This record gives sequence, C-alpha cells and structure tokens, in this order.
Amino acid sequence: MDHSKNTTTRFLSAAIFSVGISTAHASDPVAKILDTRNKTIDRIERICASIATRNECYTSELRSLFASLTNKDSAKYTPSDNELEYYRWDMDRQLSGYCRSSKGCDLTRAQVLLYADVSENGQKLSIWLLEGTKGKGRKYDFIGASKVSSGYPDPKPRKSAKETKFATGTGVYTTDPAVTGIIGYRAEGTKNKKGIRGYWEKGNRVYDVGPMVTKRAWDGSDMEIRFMIHSTDPMLEKRFWSRASQGCLRIPKTVNRFLEYSGALDAGYDTIIKGQTNSIKSTAMGLIWRNPNFSSVSGSLLVIGDVGNIHSAPVKLSSKTNTKRSAPQSDL
Repeated sequence: MDHSKNTTTRFLSAAIFSVGISTAHASDPVAKILDTRNKTIDRIERICASIATRNECYTSELRSLFASLTNKDSAKYTPSDNELEYYRWDMDRQLSGYCRSSKGCDLTRAQVLLYADVSENGQKLSIWLLEGTKGKGRKYDFIGASKVSSGYPDPKPRKSAKETKFATGTGVYTTDPAVTGIIGYRAEGTKNKKGIRGYWEKGNRVYDVGPMVTKRAWDGSDMEIRFMIHSTDPMLEKRFWSRASQGCLRIPKTVNRFLEYSGALDAGYDTIIKGQTNSIKSTAMGLIWRNPNFSSVSGSLLVIGDVGNIHSAPVKLSSKTNTKRSAPQSDL
C-alpha cells in the first residue's frame, strides 16, 4: 500500500471538509450563531471554573457580554435603584409561591432569571443571576435590561373577527422542555403581506414557552394563547416600551443574541439531549446541535409582573421612574 498517497488523500479530504464547514458557517446564520454560542459558553465556563467566587464571576462575565451586545442598541434600558428593588421583591414573591408546587424549580441553584414588567408605563425586560442559596435571603444580581413590547389589553370594544391582540398575563413561566415537553424553534426570516418579518432574521431563536391563559383585548374574556419570547422586525422595534404585541414578549435582536450566546434559558435541554431517545431529543438537537455546550448557570424561569398593579411592595415607585407612552391603536 502507498502510505504517502493514502496520507495525502486523507489530508486533502480533511482540508476539503474543513473548507466546507467554513463555507457553511459563512452562509448559514444558524451555524454561525451556534458556533458563537458554544465558544462563548466555553470561554465563560473556563474563566469562572477556578475562581472561588464563581457567582460573582458569572455575573461579571454576563454583564460584559450583555453590555457588548447592546452597547449601540437604543432599546437598552437602565432601571433606577427603586425599580431594581421593586423587581427583586416581586421576583422573590412570585418565585416563592410558584416553586412550592412546580416541577423543575430549584432556587438553591445559581441560575439566570428573567423578569418582565408589563406595566402600561413602559415595558421592560431585566436579566438577573440568582445566587444559589437555601432558605430566605436569596440574592438577585442584576445583569442588564432592555425595552420590550408586551401584549395589548386595551379595553376598547373591537370587531373580534379582525382582532388578534391579547394581554400578556403575569406569573411565572418556564422554558424547560423537560417540564413543558415543548422545544422552541428558529425564525425562517419570511415576510408577511405587509412586508414585516415578525421574528426578524432567519435563524433567530424563538423561545416557545407554551400555553398562557390571558384576556382578549377586545372584550376582556379569558383566552389561552401560545406564549413566546422572540425578536421582531425593526419596524416593530419602534414600538418597544409600549403594549403593542399580540400577547407574546417582543425583545430586541441584541437581547435575543445574549440569551442564545449565554445559554441563559437552556436549562433542561441538557437533560433532554443526554437522557432521552425520543422525538423531542431529535428536535432539541436540531435546535442547538448534537453536542452543545451548556452553562452552569443556565436557567429557564421568566417572571412577569405589572408594577402598576402592585400595592403592597416595600417601596413605592416614583412617578419619574418611567415616561408614560400610550400604546398604539393598531399593530402591523
């Protein structure tokens, strides 16, 4: 056998395969996103693995990642100290009640949490790291925040045949597929009849949270919707800060990338991919690859609150905290 020829053949095959992967990454937005995700998670894990104060390390690294991604985004939001105290209080209050009886809820583990304020005075999404502590006195470290759009509960009577708007319900929700049996998906990047790409670019992650019982905007009656967290078209990003969505939580592309790159809402996917052999495993691998990296502080919990309807909090929000903006009367 000509070993030199065989070696040359293997080398050329490897080179062609490598070029093929590079070309695929250049043309496939999903491959590029997932490659960045794995590299980012791996980098943060390696940095924080040998540090005694690991939670502080994760908080610092996640803050830096959020800042770098949202630096030039006009939707980036800086909450006041008063707002942050409010959010911590409401998160802890809602999580304490939810986790008494819900699966997949371990507040003793360090993890990323999301808190959405759907108040009529301005919709914001804040990202936190819960430090894993037992008993009372849980610590919530703020990472970053952004303006978003939530559902539309405006009570003016409308023609139900043409109405597709719903309020965004409050409460605690999970993206953990081991609990919900639901796997998210990715945007196709297609346009509707009005030229709007509802989920924006191809490959953008859509977090399918599952059923949410909420109110119809046109008559206030109860309705179950499929609640999702997703980025949206730049035309609709102009409506961030207002109740303008059809019930879902619309977030900036930059925040979508943060959630993806950090693996912030991927808790439970490791269990599905490593421990099951059914169709949901195949779907999960199709979403985040066959051998994805996972963050030690990945989470799955989203807390939705309305600070305008909370009257028993330990602090009172100043009227200067937000600039009230009326919700638009129609959606694109």
